[in-house]
Amino acid sequence: MNKIFIILLSFSFVLGQHFNRKIDESTSNSYYSSTTLSKELSSIISISTLAGSGVSGSDDGTGTAASFGYIEGVSIDSKGNIFVAGTGNNLIRKITPEGVVTTFA
Repeated sequence: MNKIFIILLSFSFVLGQHFNRKIDESTSNSYYSSTTLSKELSSIISISTLAGSGVSGSDDGTGTAASFGYIEGVSIDSKGNIFVAGTGNNLIRKITPEGVVTTFA
């Protein structure tokens, strides 16, 4: 599902969502994480769910089969893997460019 970025942010601010942002310099894509979802904002201003069901948890899986605790930190390595720190479950999770989520630490 694609949404215009402004609509998503406006909707999220109304709900009081907290966002973290990281930019992948090699692709110019921005990655946003809220409390339970990781989103990818491509350079053409469309947004899609990379991983996360929207329900708090710690399930590994692909795409929306995975779940996250309260995400506070976001980092990207040179291979395009995204690492998120979940303070809700004290886990560091790895998300591949294909959306596969595994528990890293």
